[in-house]
Amino acid sequence: MTGRLIYLLFLYGGLTAIGQTNKSIDYLVSFEDPVSGAKGYKDPEGKIVIQAGVYAMCFTDTFRTYAIVALPEGGFIAINRQGRDKTAI
Repeated sequence: MTGRLIYLLFLYGGLTAIGQTNKSIDYLVSFEDPVSGAKGYKDPEGKIVIQAGVYAMCFTDTFRTYAIVALPEGGFIAINRQGRDKTAI
């Protein structure tokens, strides 16, 4: 019985450790254009996905599915990863 318990604890610990090392790189991060100060989003490799200046302000620094941004003409919306409007807030 004790051997089985020890085995299960090691199995659980091993599976937990393996599960935490697999980090997804499927996200975008905000960046600031050094010249204009405008914000946009790029992928982890540095490729710009949503150009700086499209939105007045980016409130979500890292996002996987949607982000909250401010429109230049006023108001807030949620956008998807392609920069398409999802919902007016």
